[in-house]
Amino acid sequence: MTPWRMSSALALLALLGVPFGKAQELCLSDGIPASDRRFVVNSAGENSHIRMSIFSWTSAELASTIAQLLIEEVLGYHVSTAVSSGALEGVEALLRLSGCSDLECSSSSDELSDVALEFWLADSAEEVSRLKVSSPGRAPEDLGSIGDLAI
Repeated sequence: MTPWRMSSALALLALLGVPFGKAQELCLSDGIPASDRRFVVNSAGENSHIRMSIFSWTSAELASTIAQLLIEEVLGYHVSTAVSSGALEGVEALLRLSGCSDLECSSSSDELSDVALEFWLADSAEEVSRLKVSSPGRAPEDLGSIGDLAI
């Protein structure tokens, strides 16, 4: 995330009345410090961060920053992030969410993600369909709106 976008996200949080703490690594005054956060257990039985893919447009960065803050400091889980790299962002996120290296799921990928906010599966309907056929059960699910509306 670019520095000006991060400061924009923090400015919005301040406008919303989020109380910022004085500790070096916490944003919320009563946030859970990193040393007290928990891991989730992945399908291999290993401790893992909640892995979040972040798209490069401002609203996705803002929503992801807020979600990361809440997951870490309110819910108390470790989060790792990966910023999408360019023009194929939708397909890239789809593959990270499915754990596949390609749409045929011919092999697994090491680049995994558990969460991608502001990802419209309808925009990648053809790719999702291919993934559902090639590897049933691995295609990501749309869990619904996060509440923001585009005008």
